Amino acid sequence: MEKHKKLHLHITFKKRVPFEELLRKFLYNISIRNKLRSLGLESTSFVNHSELYLELHVVGEKEKLWEMVKWAKNAPAYFKLNEITFHFVEAEVPVDVPA
Repeated sequence: MEKHKKLHLHITFKKRVPFEELLRKFLYNISIRNKLRSLGLESTSFVNHSELYLELHVVGEKEKLWEMVKWAKNAPAYFKLNEITFHFVEAEVPVDVPA
């Protein structure tokens, strides 16, 4: 087993206009999934608790997880982030070994 880190990322958004949360939910979720894919990270949990609060658990190499945090903190201005909190924990992830 190879040791990886697990990132717990909590994002809250500011509401500005009616129906914005629906657009945010759609666009930001797609943006997050694309970023995870481009960094080679695996999402173990992706929960929209409400239109303005998102919780994300991601597993991968610590350097890549830090890139994800930096990306989330510098999201496009039209998402209007209110707060981002995060922490890392150890995660045991099985690694496929070629026979």
